[in-house]
Amino acid sequence: DVTTADKDAIEAARAAYDALTPEQKATVPAETLAKLEAAESALEVAEVDEDITDLPAATDVTTADKDAIEAARAAYEALTPEQKEKVPAEMLTKLEAAESALEYANRIWGDVNGDGVVDNKDIVRLKKYLANLDEATGVSTAGTTVFEIFPGADANDDGVVNNKDIVRLKNYFANYDEETGISSNGNKVYTLGPAVA
Repeated sequence: DVTTADKDAIEAARAAYDALTPEQKATVPAETLAKLEAAESALEVAEVDEDITDLPAATDVTTADKDAIEAARAAYEALTPEQKEKVPAEMLTKLEAAESALEYANRIWGDVNGDGVVDNKDIVRLKKYLANLDEATGVSTAGTTVFEIFPGADANDDGVVNNKDIVRLKNYFANYDEETGISSNGNKVYTLGPAVA
């Protein structure tokens, strides 16, 4: 089986072939050229496997892994359909898990409308979303207006977007201290996202 350790040899073989004149290339047996092309294809798959293998486990993903995860996805998407079939299922599962973990790590908790800022506009959007939500379709509409929300809408990180998130946002803003950057009332600290006090 071809591995990334074979890269130099495969690239050297390609360079040697490409350096031949047209007349010399014509003397190279078709099966030899086919073997080289198959090795190159297998090398591309092996490189994707290695890119994904090198990714951290989903539980260890941080925003610092963004470039590596995106590069692994780009490399996978660049493969042909036939090459993708040769990528082990567990590799693709690991990549998808890393992508999900990265989305979670990048999430701006409380940013309901996706503008990158957590403010009272997010409370307004969440109220409209919940008031017009069709439980059957999971879509929130009023006439032709569609109320979209972003993952950060789950302000208390309980896995559900509901009125508890509105309460969490209201408490957070009502008790927020601009100087300290902390939202608290007595011994109660209001946070957004995980690690809720």
